[in-house]
Amino acid sequence: MKYLILSIALIFQIATSNAGELKLAGEKHQVINPSRLKFDQGRFRFWEDINSKIIWNLEAKDAGTVEVIIMMANEGFSGSEIYVDFAGRHLKGKVIETGSWTTYQPVSLGEIQFKKGSHTLTVGATSKPGRAVMDCQAVILKGDTNALTLVKPKPQPFSPRPGRLKRLRSIHPSIDVTDISIKTPDGDQLKINGIDFLSDGTMVVGAWEPTGSVYFITNYQDKTKMSIKKFATGIQEPLGLKVVDDKIYILQKQEFTQLIDEDNDGVCDYYKCICNSWEVSNNFHEFCFGPVYKDGHFYLALAIAIEKGGATTKPQVKDRGTFIKIDSKTGKYEVIAAGLRTPNGIGMLESGDVFISDNQGDYLPGSKVMHMQKDTFFNHKYTPLHPLAKEKVTPPVAWLPHVEIGNSPTDMLEIKQGPFKGDVLIGDIHHGGLRRLALDKINGTYQGTIFRFAQNLRGGTNRIRRAPDGSIAIGINGSRGNWGHGKRDGLLMMKWNDKVTFEMKNVLVQSNGLEIEFTKPLKKGQGWDTNYYRLDTWKYKPTINYGGPKIDQHSLTIKSASVSKDRKTVFLEVDNLQPEYLAHLILNEGLVSENDDTLFTAESWTTMNYIPAKRKGLIAKAPTDHIRLSAVTIKKENPSLVLHRNMCASCHTLDGKKLVGPSFKGLLGRKQTVIDSKGKEKQITVDTDYIHQAITNPGAFHPKGYQPIMPDLSKTMKEAEIKALVEWIKSQK
Repeated sequence: MKYLILSIALIFQIATSNAGELKLAGEKHQVINPSRLKFDQGRFRFWEDINSKIIWNLEAKDAGTVEVIIMMANEGFSGSEIYVDFAGRHLKGKVIETGSWTTYQPVSLGEIQFKKGSHTLTVGATSKPGRAVMDCQAVILKGDTNALTLVKPKPQPFSPRPGRLKRLRSIHPSIDVTDISIKTPDGDQLKINGIDFLSDGTMVVGAWEPTGSVYFITNYQDKTKMSIKKFATGIQEPLGLKVVDDKIYILQKQEFTQLIDEDNDGVCDYYKCICNSWEVSNNFHEFCFGPVYKDGHFYLALAIAIEKGGATTKPQVKDRGTFIKIDSKTGKYEVIAAGLRTPNGIGMLESGDVFISDNQGDYLPGSKVMHMQKDTFFNHKYTPLHPLAKEKVTPPVAWLPHVEIGNSPTDMLEIKQGPFKGDVLIGDIHHGGLRRLALDKINGTYQGTIFRFAQNLRGGTNRIRRAPDGSIAIGINGSRGNWGHGKRDGLLMMKWNDKVTFEMKNVLVQSNGLEIEFTKPLKKGQGWDTNYYRLDTWKYKPTINYGGPKIDQHSLTIKSASVSKDRKTVFLEVDNLQPEYLAHLILNEGLVSENDDTLFTAESWTTMNYIPAKRKGLIAKAPTDHIRLSAVTIKKENPSLVLHRNMCASCHTLDGKKLVGPSFKGLLGRKQTVIDSKGKEKQITVDTDYIHQAITNPGAFHPKGYQPIMPDLSKTMKEAEIKALVEWIKSQK
């Protein structure tokens, strides 16, 4: 009997050693609902959402049988139920405790027989008792693996991915970025609210800190030689500075000040008031942004006062929400434009034109970029009405749809080199990263197209300034809540490299459609089929409530697509383009350059203030051998999911993480302590009535631990929409 057992074991060992093995790991995989799940450091990490799945495509030249083994790691959160779908079979298993997140153990889920043909292998989870499902190093197939070939997944033509319907996750390939974050002499990281340069190259930065300080930074080109020195302190909310002829000017909450070093010892001795004529209250939101300088005048912007929750304070003191001009000699100020809310970004083009970015709020259905001109009004209203509110509302140069492309835009800087010369970079203190604005002029008026440009830039990008050597300094700042993306401090240096990245360079409005300009020629034969493009349009309706709805959102039919001779321009023939609307363009995943480069970004938002009457796109006949595509069926999104993305996502997540408000995940049935309008606490169980009242009467109570900033949506949504949203929120398990 002993020898029989040994013989059987020996036979099994020989059979096992002869069995083929196919390891499925990072190569050619696809992640559905990625959340944070990604292949990193040789394993799939951060599997925190049971809606996430990992998929591989396999081609079988013959039938066979394989054992499915998962190499898993889990530290302290075992017990998740997982499954593998392959060749029509469904195998189930449980995650085991392995001791640490880097200790991997094999778990067999059983055998699967497969037939000749194409198959997908999917790994997913049905339950997660702890914080995470597992870390997965690989799925190992043992058996008839010689019959199996791993196949690159077919791209879904218009599916979400970074750069299309999703936020980017990477730095733009055409730039190099170095993190030179440095601590202050007191050991704190810099939270930067102002950057400029002296003629000798010294960087001057203003820091948001209790002491309100200004620092000199030298040798920033080489971090090993960098040094920092405090130049001035005691400044109230420094939110911008400017160097003119080596004179340093700082903008405070209540005053525009020149900082003077009288004895040339590198420390400020004299704080000279240039102007303090604008009115200020003790409201936390009465920020001052800027300045820029032109022809003996400084230009800056004054934010309004708001209440907790974002509602505009009543009444406002004089000239809040305005763009003002200060005479550098007399200190007198003049209001140039009004109707602003939180204008935390001022940029001046080489032409001398000044642009300002503003944040979404009441009467502002989205964030936007505006061209500042004399006696213009940009629609933010308060009590008492500013005198310029009687003027016709000036449309923005560009809308930045909320959540889709940004939440809190900041500084702007014109690009002076490379394929995007003349475009404008825009920061965002909530989203982080950079956006790119490509400009157009119709009837002497600016309008433009917004593109994603770069992410993964440490944290909230607050200030952007060009150094004397042409490099660009990016100052990082952040706080709790909506200003809490990534790190909340730091300093980066950005330089352009020689790489040309394949993407849209511009989208221009023509009288009969849209003209797309690319940075590289398209692959020969591509671009003629209208199925390469998807286009929709809408306009905004400003309301007294925070934000505002999209109105008349609908798809546009593309009648034809014409590719230029150099294959760098495509004209889309479109009827019924309307002024005061946006055109939202998404490109098919299959569109590539002549060198087979895939698109870095594949989405744009064009603000159409005007449709030019005499600027027509050229329509050409498609060659007979052009590449034809199958039409893609567009699945309609759940309307409540669209509402969440447009109105809720900046405050409420779907994955359990806390933002400004509680997550919708598992909200129904949750025990919650709430605080009513009189400050009294009580514990409730979240039910249908609670969710409905939170949407329609948020002032009645708010969850403990969160600010009472939820806007009343009952004035911008129909009751049927509210009921549908309530049911959808209840379904988020």
